[in-house]
Amino acid sequence: MRALLYLRFILKPNVIFNDMSGDIQKCIRGLLAVIALVGFTSLSAQVTNTQSFDAVTFLPTGWTGIGTTNYWSRKTTGTFPTITPHSGAGMARFDSHAAAAGTAQTIVTPVIDYSNIGGNTATFSLWLYRDTTSAKATIGDSLSVFINTTASLTGATELGVIARSATIALPNTVALAGWYQYSFNIPAGFNTNTNYILLEGTSQLGDNIFIDDLAWVSYPALCTGTPAAGTMSANTPMICGGTGSTSITLSGETTGFAGLSYIWESASSISGPWTVIDTVVTAINTGTITATTYYKCVVGCSFSAAADSITDSVVVTTNPVPVITITPNTGVTYCSGAAPVSLVASGAQLFTWTPTTGLNTNISDSVLASPTATTRYTVTGIDSLGCYGSATVNVTTRRSPAAGITASANAICPGDTVVLVDTLTAFGNVTFAWSSSQTTDSISVAPLSSTNYYATVTAGGCSTTDTVAITVTANPIAAFTYSANDTTITFTNTSLGATSYFWNLGNGDTSILQNPVSSYPGVGSYAVTLIAYGVCNNDTVTDTVSIYPSGILSVAAIKGLTVWPVPANNVATVEFISEQSNATLSLMNELGQVMETRIAAPKSGEQYKEEFNLGGLTSGVYMVRIHTGSKDATVKLIKL
Repeated sequence: MRALLYLRFILKPNVIFNDMSGDIQKCIRGLLAVIALVGFTSLSAQVTNTQSFDAVTFLPTGWTGIGTTNYWSRKTTGTFPTITPHSGAGMARFDSHAAAAGTAQTIVTPVIDYSNIGGNTATFSLWLYRDTTSAKATIGDSLSVFINTTASLTGATELGVIARSATIALPNTVALAGWYQYSFNIPAGFNTNTNYILLEGTSQLGDNIFIDDLAWVSYPALCTGTPAAGTMSANTPMICGGTGSTSITLSGETTGFAGLSYIWESASSISGPWTVIDTVVTAINTGTITATTYYKCVVGCSFSAAADSITDSVVVTTNPVPVITITPNTGVTYCSGAAPVSLVASGAQLFTWTPTTGLNTNISDSVLASPTATTRYTVTGIDSLGCYGSATVNVTTRRSPAAGITASANAICPGDTVVLVDTLTAFGNVTFAWSSSQTTDSISVAPLSSTNYYATVTAGGCSTTDTVAITVTANPIAAFTYSANDTTITFTNTSLGATSYFWNLGNGDTSILQNPVSSYPGVGSYAVTLIAYGVCNNDTVTDTVSIYPSGILSVAAIKGLTVWPVPANNVATVEFISEQSNATLSLMNELGQVMETRIAAPKSGEQYKEEFNLGGLTSGVYMVRIHTGSKDATVKLIKL
C-alpha cells in the first residue's frame, strides 16, 4: 500500500497531494526533499548536475569563458562533420574548422562544491563526437579537460585530452564515427566549495569539435537548521484585462546546500486550500490565470525537517491594458554622428525603456536615441491603476556618408576658375546639393571675392555637410601722396594689396622702394608714376608734382584747405580752418609773382573763407599761398 501511494504520488503529485491531510503533506514535503538528492543513493551530499545545451542561451546560465570564446557556440545540427545532438535539442561546438591552427579557447562550468566529499570520488563526464570519414578526419583538433579552484587555466590540473579524430589515440582510437562518452575522476585534493571544470578546444584547422550531455557530481554541505525562503516577487504583480500570466521568482532564499527543497503552491485565498503546482528551485511561471491568485513557496531542509515559507499574490483585474504608442513608430533612422532621434511615448503615466543602449535616459516618456547598431526599443508604461502596457519601435542605425570637399586651389585671383570635388566613400544612391545650387559631385566656380562653399551629401537617408573656403586675393590699388622741402620730394606710398613697387619719379630717376625720396632740378611740373604689384595683378597711378619758387608745392598743409570752383571763371573761394586769429593770403601766378596779398580773419569760429576776383586775370594756373602762425600751405586754382 505504501509503495502504491508512493508510485501514485510520483506519477500524479498534484492530484494525490491535494487530497492528503496537512500532516501527510508535511511528510511528503520532506520526502520530496530527500528525492531531490540524486539517485536516492544515500543521505550524503552527492548531487548530480547535467548540461545538454538544450536551452537557447549560450553560454548556459552560470557558465563563463576565458577571454574570447567566439569559436564556441550552441548548435542544433552540425556540419564538418554533419551530425545531430547526442540527445535533446542542442549541443556545443568548437569551430576548429574555421579557427586558425593553434587557436585555443576555453569555456568554464559553474562553480562546483566538493566541500562535503568525504571519502567519495567525484567524476566528470561528457559525450564527444569522434570522426573517421571526413576529409579532415585525421587532423588533430582536440578538447582538453582541466580542473581548478579558480576559473582560470593558471595552475589548473589537466584531467585528460580527447582527440576529435577517432584515428588518434587520445585517449583511445575507435573504429566507427559517432558519439563516445569519456569520464574523468576528480583528484582528491579538490575538496573545497569552489572548483571549476575547464574545457579547452584547440584547433589544428581540421573539422569541428562537438560535445553534449555533460554530467558531474558535487558534494555540497548538508543543510542544517531552518532555511530562509527569502522574498517573492512577480515580474508582473498586476495582470490587467482579466487574464494573463507572469513569472514569480525567489530572491534571498537559502541555496547551495544538499537536502534543500522548494515546493510551490497556489490558492484562490490567503487561507487556502493550497495546491502544489511545481518543485522548480527558484522560479515558476503561473500559466494563464483569470482571477487573483496567491502563491506560496515552502523552502525545506530534509536533514533538519525544518522549513520556511513566503507568500505573495498576483492580482488579476478587469482594468484595460493601457495602449502605449511611440512617436514616431515607423521608419525611424539614426545617422551615425548626427543628432539623436527623439522618441516620445504616450498612453500611461510612468515609462521605462529597454534596452538602455544608446539612450540618454530610460525612465521618461521622451528619450533621445543614438544607438551604434540597429536596435529594437521597448517602452513599458504604467497607468494610474497600476496596469502595464508596452510598445516597440525599431531605430535603424545607418552610416553617415564620409564626405569632404577638395579644391584644385584654395587661393586664387579674381575671376580665376577653381574646381571643387566632393569626395565620398561610395555606397548606395548618393545626391549632392551645393550652396551654389549645383547637384553634381564636381563643380567649377570663379568667385570675385573670398567665398565659403558648402555641399551636403545624402546617402541612405543620412547627410553630411562639408565646407571649403576659397580665398580670392584682391587686385592691388596704387596710390601715393607727397611732401616737399624745396626741391626734395618725399613720397608716401598709400597703395593697397601690393607686395612690391616700381616708381618712375619723372626726373629721370626710378625706385623700387616703398616710400622713396628724390631731388628735382628746379621749378616745374613732373609726372610721377607708381606701379603697385600684387599676388595676382598690378595697378598703375600717375600724378603731376609741381615745384614752385621757394618750394611752393600744390599740397595742403593747413586743416580743411579747399578751393572752389575748379576751374573758376571770375571768382574763386578759398576755405580753411585755423586756430590763429589772422592769416596772410597771397595770390601768385605760376612764376611765383605775387598778384595780391591780404590779411584775413576767421568768418566764424576758426573757419576762414576768402574770395578772390579773377576777372582781370588771363586764363591759366594760379596759386594761393597761406601763412598762419608757423604753418604754410599752397593751393592751386585754375582761371578759365
